[in-house]
Amino acid sequence: MKCPECGSENHRKAVRCNCGYWLRDLRSKKSFLRMWPGYLLAILIIFASYDQIETNNYRLTPLLLMFDAAGWIYWFVFIYKLHSALQVATGGNHPIKPGKSVWGHLIPLYNFYWVFEWSNEVANFLNNRTKSRIKKNWIGLLLVVCLILGSIMAVVDHPKDYAQASIIIGIALIIQFSLGHLLNKKLGKLILE
Repeated sequence: MKCPECGSENHRKAVRCNCGYWLRDLRSKKSFLRMWPGYLLAILIIFASYDQIETNNYRLTPLLLMFDAAGWIYWFVFIYKLHSALQVATGGNHPIKPGKSVWGHLIPLYNFYWVFEWSNEVANFLNNRTKSRIKKNWIGLLLVVCLILGSIMAVVDHPKDYAQASIIIGIALIIQFSLGHLLNKKLGKLILE
């Protein structure tokens, strides 16, 4: 890719030229996912579940299932976008590809290891390029807690239990999107420097 500023040739996946010119604009709104829809979905899950418990209506409603699925899908989209931004920021040298970052979450039991793997790589990237330090494993530990909380839904066998488990899922998603917000903020600061 040729730099329009200085004319030098750069790697096709390069983000910045040696002269400092941005070859790809990671600062655009499309590069990072907004977290408020994730928070909104988590709050909707909690309210829908709480309403079922308060009204003693324990039927498994499609609306609650839809909110649960949408919350997790939005989380996976965030993970994909985060790793896409890291691929661009490293010129394609980030060790975890965006598709792999999502698929690792979908493999039972492996996903417990996977959240540590990708979150440690993100921490390495940020720690090597910023003054602030993100301790390895703490993001993974919080995400494993969220996975365990979210897995409660898989073992419930009574609709009342599902409504209560959905409240826990909503809380887990709030924690996850808070971590996502933190990572977005740190990566955004790094890219804007």
